[in-house]
Order: sequence, then structure tokens, then C-alpha cells
Amino acid sequence: MEVPSGAGLLRHGTISFSQVPSWPLQLREGGAGVWPQPVRGACEAVQSAAPAGTMAMLCVCWAEFGQLLGLSPEGQVDTTTVKGFCSLPKKMVRLELCIFSTFLILLHSPCAVLVVVRSDRPRVEVPENGDAVLSCLFNTERESNPRIEWKKKGKDVSFVYFDGQFRGDFTNRATIDGATVTLHKVTQKDTGVYRCEVSAPLDKVNLGETNVTLKVLVPPHTPWCEIPSSALTGSMVELHCRDEQSVPPATYKWYKDNKLLSIPRQAPSNITYSVDAKTGTLSFSTVSRADTGQYRCEASNGVGLPKSCEGKHMKIDDVNWPVIIAVVVVIIIITICGLGVGYAYRQGYFRRGHSGRSFWIPQCHGNAHISSQNLHRADDINNTSYSPPQDSQDFKHTKSFML
Repeated sequence: MEVPSGAGLLRHGTISFSQVPSWPLQLREGGAGVWPQPVRGACEAVQSAAPAGTMAMLCVCWAEFGQLLGLSPEGQVDTTTVKGFCSLPKKMVRLELCIFSTFLILLHSPCAVLVVVRSDRPRVEVPENGDAVLSCLFNTERESNPRIEWKKKGKDVSFVYFDGQFRGDFTNRATIDGATVTLHKVTQKDTGVYRCEVSAPLDKVNLGETNVTLKVLVPPHTPWCEIPSSALTGSMVELHCRDEQSVPPATYKWYKDNKLLSIPRQAPSNITYSVDAKTGTLSFSTVSRADTGQYRCEASNGVGLPKSCEGKHMKIDDVNWPVIIAVVVVIIIITICGLGVGYAYRQGYFRRGHSGRSFWIPQCHGNAHISSQNLHRADDINNTSYSPPQDSQDFKHTKSFML
């Protein structure tokens, strides 16, 4: 009996293998005994797949007696082997090794082979207009010509490859090798999760699947920039920059007169600006004339070359106090005039037939008192007759009198 060379060390009830052995233990045949029924089917499968000239052995662990019973594929117990097996050093053979060996034999036997579908690259990232390889590898038990399907997940599952043909947008721009699909000249809309399905009707487990996530990387486009043309000293100013098409999202840098605006770790107190590389915002808490210059923004995301917007000049002017004072005075004058006109209108000075104060006309036979209530239009003269007063001292104006 020999322990396979591929087996590793046994520590704390676990076994580590540098390579999985095909057959954990090898024993010579002989002896007498009865083969337990639960193990018979597995041993028959092992016997049919065992290498020529070797006899595979299954271990049945009897925890009650603390013994190991060695069984040959012929269904006989080799008592000599059992004695020798149990007398081996504990470092070489342990109860855990026996259990794990049984599991490996069952796993490698033909009756336990399942449809296995996997991908050696479950996450794929490629630049836009490149080729994306969606890996799908499979093993089947008996089926030599399994059915292969590819689907793309989303709100609705859509077919990529079905019934031996590519479907929809993937027609004429995709190829398949085995079950691995290659998409040519991918675009942003190809980003998503793809599922490879392999159907093997002749196998006991006749369906296997695996997922592959595709992410199409888009280089930066020319960013949109918002730069004011002028500002006053002491005011707060923000410059904005954004590129909404790049994948992954771009980060931003600002340049003034082609010099990078960076903030050192120990920023001096005279720096009045800050840069948010994620949002692309350049903020000035208070601008001065020294901030006058040409500004531009650069977007980059590690895919392709960085892109910059066109530079724009921003001028910072001092506050012109004489002009401001003159404007304030004019506003005050206009306000006062407006209030005066409004007051006069409310008093009725701009209405027809306004009844105001009476006044005197000294040229008329003395100090004749004339009231504005007695002033009428000229067309009333024809309907009245004039009668001179009897006494000059009692002179009063009549209805026919016109001023």
C-alpha cells in the first residue's frame, strides 16, 4: 500500500494537496469478507475507470470502533491489509484522509460527472471600438454536441446567440469558437451582463450556465466649460467643467495660462481657490486682479488621451466707486420724482374739472373774487345774457363772464 505523492500535509483535521491525486490509496487484492451494499455502486464505477494494473480502494469509516475497514473492488476484505493499514504511522494515514479519499474517488468516477460551465474571465473591460472576448468553457458527461446559447440580461432578456446564429445587433459583428463569443467593435450600448448556457440532453444534469460582465470603456470627450468673462474684486467666482460621456467617469484639472492649478498639501494662506477633481469645479472664495488670465479645463479617465475645452479669458476689475455713487444718486432722484408725481396724481392735479383754490383778479372794478367753480366752457355764453351790476360796489361775476 502506498500514499499518493500528490498528497500534502495533514494539519488540524484538513488536507491540502499540491495536486489532486487520481487514486488516494492502492492495495493488493486478497482476503475474504462482505462488501457493504451502499458502497458497491461507487466501487463498480471506480473499478471501470481505474488505471490498468491498479486496484482502487474505498474506505468506510466506523467511528463506533475507531477502525478502518479496507475493501477491494471485488467485494472482499483483505484482513492482512487491514492490519497493515491500521498499523501505519498516524502521520501518514488518518481518519480525515480516509474520508477525503472516498470523496475524491466518487467525484472522479464517471457516474458523478456533471455538466460544468465556467468562464476564465468573468469580468471583461475593453475600450470602445475594440474586441471583447466573452469566455465560456464547458465539460459534459456523454453529450458530444451540446446546445449553446448566449443571452444578454437587462429589463428584458435578449438573445445574442441562439440556434447556431447570432441575433439582433450582433449579426455580422460577432464570432463563436466552441462556446466562447467574440464581439467586434463594441460600443457603450454593449455594456452589460451576458449569460452562457450549455444544454446536454444526454447528461443526468443537462444544463449549466455562467455569467460574464462586459464593461466598455469610453475615452474622454471635449468637456463643457463655464468660465465667466469678468468679475469684480472681492467677489466669489466658480468655474465649471463636465464630461458626461466618458466611462469610467473623468477626473478634471484646471489650468491658468497653461499652468496647472494645483493645491499643495501644505497650502499657503494666500491661496484663495480650490479644485474639485470629481465634479470639475474651480472655486474662488475672493478674487483679485492677480486672478486675471486664460482658464481651461482638462478631462481624463485613463482611457485614451485627455481632452481640454477651449481656453477663455477671465478679467478681474476693481470696483469703480465714483460710478457707483453717481448711479445711486440718480436712482434716489428718480425715486423722489416718482413719489412726487404719484402724490400729485392722488391729489387730483392731473384730472379735468379739478376744483382747486379760488383766486383774485384785481383788474375788474376792484378786487373781484372769482371761484374756479364758476368757470365754464365758452359754449355756455350763447345761452346766457349779461346784466351789469346795479352797484359797482356789489359787483359779482355772472355766468357769462369768462376769464
